[in-house]
Order: sequence, then structure tokens, then C-alpha cells
Amino acid sequence: MVSIKNEFTEMFNESIHPVQPSPFKLRLVLVDPVAVFAGINPSSEQRILFITAGKKAWEKEQIISLPKWKGMTISFDFHSKIGPFENEYVVAISQEKGYDTDVFVSVLQNVLETITLKAETEELYPLLYRTLDKWKAFFSKGGFKKLTEEQQKGLFGELYYIKKWIEKNPGIPPTLINCWEGPLTGRLDFNMLHHCIEIKTVTEKIGKEVKISNEKQLTLTEAVQSIYLYVCFIENSRTHGTSLDSMVNIIRDLIESMSQEILLVFNELLIKAGYRDGEYAENLFAINSVEVYDANEKFPRILPESLHSAVSHVSYSIDLKACEEFLLQENCAYNIKWS
Repeated sequence: MVSIKNEFTEMFNESIHPVQPSPFKLRLVLVDPVAVFAGINPSSEQRILFITAGKKAWEKEQIISLPKWKGMTISFDFHSKIGPFENEYVVAISQEKGYDTDVFVSVLQNVLETITLKAETEELYPLLYRTLDKWKAFFSKGGFKKLTEEQQKGLFGELYYIKKWIEKNPGIPPTLINCWEGPLTGRLDFNMLHHCIEIKTVTEKIGKEVKISNEKQLTLTEAVQSIYLYVCFIENSRTHGTSLDSMVNIIRDLIESMSQEILLVFNELLIKAGYRDGEYAENLFAINSVEVYDANEKFPRILPESLHSAVSHVSYSIDLKACEEFLLQENCAYNIKWS
């Protein structure tokens, strides 16, 4: 998968000592299914993504209705020549002065990845509209916010499970990504046809207690007939372990070798989790051990029916030292075939 961030970086580096000075630089980054160019203005440091849209003009109403927000502009113009292509209509997504470059590049990367997977018969306009609309909704809810250390640990635990599942199931497409509901604030982190896994991270120095968010989290229903607690005993350091950024890139490499479509889903879920590339290289985490518990009907828990109707949103802790009878082999968590 092309990294638009790396493309821009290389272009700016080349513009420091240009062979032929130019106020604007253009680079072809994708040919099929449509041609896409990265463009920069070295003097203003503006970044632009150019997307060829064919020989036919879009309706004016379509162009106006494309989702946009403060910090970026979208234009649609006819180009007699752009790179090696002639007589093409082109969509240009441009960075405005002062707009956060990392955020803008994150948007462009997602747009590029989505276009890369476009089916031959699929129209560009609705694809581009859906992608930008998701980003507009994301920013309307506050956009990127730095994850707290606890949130980083929680996400690291979920990523660790994904990595281990892929490693334990070589050659099998990582369809568990399609069942990952943690970033969507689902009741449980992984949910697939009656079977769910909830990831918990525990700092060993504190003890063996896991926090349950509310009285409904461990409730078994017709839709959720089985729940495993996948407990990661974690420690963080500045000298040893794996950073959140590194873990994300490890998983991306594993997924990319098998499915570009699932990689796109993975990257979009990371965005929904509040993760942004390059911000989490300092904190290092190490998973020292993993324990898996069967949270069946006999597992200690608080259920809605055990509470007075006036009581709700009850969070509580479970001491795992008293739950040894529910321990399972760790491999049970990797034998689930998500689909």
C-alpha cells in the first residue's frame, strides 16, 4: 500500500535541491483503477491529492455537496494534461494554510486506500462522498484526541490479541478484524455469531483484578451465548517492550500480505479508536502473560436482574485469583474462526 505521507516527504526533500526549480511538484502514486497524483507547493508547503475522474464532467450539485470541513478545499476542473494523461476531469483535495498536516495526510491516506480497492464498475463520486462523509462525522464528534495511558493499554491489548490470532492461524484471512467492535464502543471487543471475546489489561503490580464496565457487559443472551475474558498482564516502560505505533505497523504488515480490503477496515477502525500514526512511539508495553477465562453462567458477575430497577450503570471489579476454576487454555482464544 502506498504511503502518501512518505510520498510527500520524499517530494519535499527533493525540492530542497531540485534538478529543475518549479513552484509546483507532481508525482503519480496510483495508476489503477484511477490515476492519483500527490502534489506539493514547496514554498507554501501545501499538499494536494489529485484524482482523475474521467472524460465526463460531474454535475455542479454533486461537486458542491461533497463533504468538506475547515482546513481543506475540494475543486473539480478540466485538465488538458496532467502527468501522462490528457483531457481529464480531476478532483483536487487541497490543504489550506494552517491546517494540521498530520490530520490532512491521514484523510488523504484513507481516501487513497479506498480508491485503490475500488471495483471497476463502481463510480468514483459515491465512493469519494462516503469516505469524506465518514471523516466529516468523525471531526464533528471531536476528531483526534490524544489517548490516555489507560486507553493506550486497552488498545494495545486488543491489538496484541489480533496479532496472536493471526500468528496462530497462518494463511487464514484475518476476518476477526470484521468482528472487532472495541473501537465502535461495543459491549464486547470481538463479537461473532454467538461468541464474544472481551480483552482486559491488568498491571501485575496492582494485582489480578479486572474492571467490568457495567452490569450488562458479561450478560449472556441468545445473541451472545459465550464470552471469553482474554486477560493481558501488561507493564509499560520507556526502555523495553513494543510501542503502540510499532504494534500497529506489525499488524498492518501481517494483514497487507493477505487482504487489502481487511487492511482498509483495520485502518478505519484505528481511526475510530482515536489512534493517529506517529503519536505513540514513546510508551513501550510488554505483555508478560495471558490468561483466558470462560465467563459462563456460573462466572462471578453482576447481572441486571440482580439489581433493583432504580440501580443501573454499575461498574465493578472481579478478583481473578478467585476464578481459577474458569481458566481455559490460552489457545482456546485463537481457535475461534471469526467470519
